[in-house]
Amino acid sequence: MAQPKKHSFYLLMPYIKRYSSSYILLFALLVMGVFLDLFFAWFLKNITDSAVAGDFEKVKWYFLLGALLIITNVIISFFNAYLQSVSVNKIKKDIKSDVFNHLLCVSNYYFTRVHSGDIVSRLNNDANNIGGAIGSNIINLFRHPLAALVSFIYLLTINWQLSLLTLLLGPSALLLGKLFGKALRSNSKKIHIETGRVNSFLQDTFSGRIIVKVFGLEQQISNQFQNDSERILLLELKDGKLRGGLQGSVTGVGSMSFMISLGLGAFFVVNGTLSIGSLLAFVSLLQNITSPFTGMANIWADFQRSLSAVERLFSLLESPKEMELLELSKRHEENDLKKGIKLEEISFSYEEKNIIKNLSLTISKGDVVAIVGPSGSGKSTLFQLLLGLSKPDKGRIFIDGKSIGEMTISELRSYFSIVPQDTYLFNGSIRENISFGKYGASEKEIIEAANIANAHKFIMELNDDYNTQVGERGTRLSGGQKQRISIARAVLKDAPILLLDEATSALDSESEQVLQESLDQIMKDKTTIIIAHRLSTIKNANIILVMDDGKVTEMGSHEELLRKSGTYARLYHLQRANDTEGNIQNQAVH
Repeated sequence: MAQPKKHSFYLLMPYIKRYSSSYILLFALLVMGVFLDLFFAWFLKNITDSAVAGDFEKVKWYFLLGALLIITNVIISFFNAYLQSVSVNKIKKDIKSDVFNHLLCVSNYYFTRVHSGDIVSRLNNDANNIGGAIGSNIINLFRHPLAALVSFIYLLTINWQLSLLTLLLGPSALLLGKLFGKALRSNSKKIHIETGRVNSFLQDTFSGRIIVKVFGLEQQISNQFQNDSERILLLELKDGKLRGGLQGSVTGVGSMSFMISLGLGAFFVVNGTLSIGSLLAFVSLLQNITSPFTGMANIWADFQRSLSAVERLFSLLESPKEMELLELSKRHEENDLKKGIKLEEISFSYEEKNIIKNLSLTISKGDVVAIVGPSGSGKSTLFQLLLGLSKPDKGRIFIDGKSIGEMTISELRSYFSIVPQDTYLFNGSIRENISFGKYGASEKEIIEAANIANAHKFIMELNDDYNTQVGERGTRLSGGQKQRISIARAVLKDAPILLLDEATSALDSESEQVLQESLDQIMKDKTTIIIAHRLSTIKNANIILVMDDGKVTEMGSHEELLRKSGTYARLYHLQRANDTEGNIQNQAVH
């Protein structure tokens, strides 16, 4: 039976408890503020009545007391605002950190279902919008009833008829808040969803800016952005109307209560049953009686807006984790491959499509295994299975006789380094991108890795050498330079198994030769698995697998497969002919 879903506010309670000392201080200031209001009303009553009576000695004394009350109020207001700001911002930081750390540990499959732009929107926008549920509203939730109770008791001593009258109109404001609040929450959730969609759209647009320009999509993209912005504008205008209607309604209730109390109070003053000072004191505390109704209406509306953001943000924590966030010191467990890798009848499907079917394979320590085949044949999926990014539907994978299902994620991935086809560099320096291979790597280790990857020479020719900023996704470097940085990162990790995912497929012949030399260096004493596009780069592999439709259709060494005159031989001769034709054309041009 499914567990009932927690109310959104209860999700915030562990974070509020974390800063309970700040909230205790805020509640102490709250009590002080309530009684300060009471003292101010008492002061207003007495200084007015003393002035009317012509007792200027008392007026002087009360004036000094009033100055002290003002100074005290300033101090309380300062610490109240400061403590609220500290508490709210620390809680928002903690929530964002927890959600971010959780997302670092979820499976790769999750990110195929949720757009990264929507995730960024929730982490930034929604996290900032939860302040209404953890800041002044919590304080006022307690302040309003306490202030009303204390003020009502004091006002009863002034005039019980006026005091009872103030309670008659209040509940109508609370009802208005509940009615408007429900509509505000629903509309606010729509705004958050649409904002997330627009952020996803913007991220796609800027990431695919080359496609946008080459295919002349600027106007189409602009129109779509305008339409999306218009939808958000209409929702925000509706939000403004709802908030305006709520504010106007509760203000009307408060003003009506004020006017009736003032009118009747004046009548009592004329009749001599109420002093002018008592009437001023009553009016000054009247807000403390009506605010639990008018104020709670606004608090309820703010809560609805904030809780819709809480729901979207905390829904990210519902995604199942594949691992726990590691201590940096434990990130790289050193594992040495002793025997090898064994795949037993592995099958894997994605969205009801069979990608790999009953694949069995044994890779011994030190082997160089190459995998070739058309797109969609299951080559990259095999890498995902080895790395634990996906789990097989059937069969088992063993490393040194131990099933990877019995390993922790950190233990499994400590066996592997990878040089992907689509090199990803983070927006930072070259030094930072290489050092991701090993936490706490020394300058000497980083330079040694760059040398092995044939990257040190070009790095030193840059103006800022290892401090050079690579730009978003490494856009300030050439394709070959990015690949060599990626190789240096893999060298620095120094894992026993090296995965090369078509690492040279997108490069020209000259860059490919330089990179191949780099790869030959790091493949020494490693067990290497290569996804190959250019077959000329894998002639020295111990085992070459030809995959098609999730199955191994051919297996053997380069020479053995050529003698079989099968798919591999046909592809190899076709590529060789194309390369020869390309070289002849290049020579003719030059």
